[in-house]
Amino acid sequence: LAGCVIIAFAQPVRLHDHVAVGGVEGTVERLSLTYTWLRTPDGCLVAVPNESLAAGQVRNFSLGGPTAVTVTVSVPAAVPPETVAGAARAAAAEAAAAAPRPAEVSVAGLALPAAEYTVTVWTDDPAQRARLADDLRAALLRHLRAAGVAGAAGDAAGAAAGAGLAGGAPGPAAAEGRGDGA
Repeated sequence: LAGCVIIAFAQPVRLHDHVAVGGVEGTVERLSLTYTWLRTPDGCLVAVPNESLAAGQVRNFSLGGPTAVTVTVSVPAAVPPETVAGAARAAAAEAAAAAPRPAEVSVAGLALPAAEYTVTVWTDDPAQRARLADDLRAALLRHLRAAGVAGAAGDAAGAAAGAGLAGGAPGPAAAEGRGDGA
């Protein structure tokens, strides 16, 4: 009951907020005296004890404006940074869930013969973060290939070089990402 009182006054979550608490992420569907019910992205309904909300860390993606989504891409170091930035901005413009804000592109690391870039875009719909990350990765690979960047994951050169999107070390022009806003 104390958890309910704390939630009622502090209001760390409200109906329809997209939150993460105790390793569970979802949209608040119901609030009761003892539980807060979250609908996860895969459709499951999870009951989170209000004591957990009151005592633990709650990440509320619905408060504070747009949420960041960051993906990484590794390309041959010989590719000009302007080429990667142009492909990233074009990919961000295509992503339906992206907020109308320019993508931020930066060099995250250099491990010759590759350079790693991070691409950050924003979304007004926190429930779409994972989908936005997927869409951004796919569009980024298309734009890099269109710009002539050899070894993009999935093409013949990338397959020969061991590039991939899941598992193993990223190869040339392999894109991976996190939709966790970090």
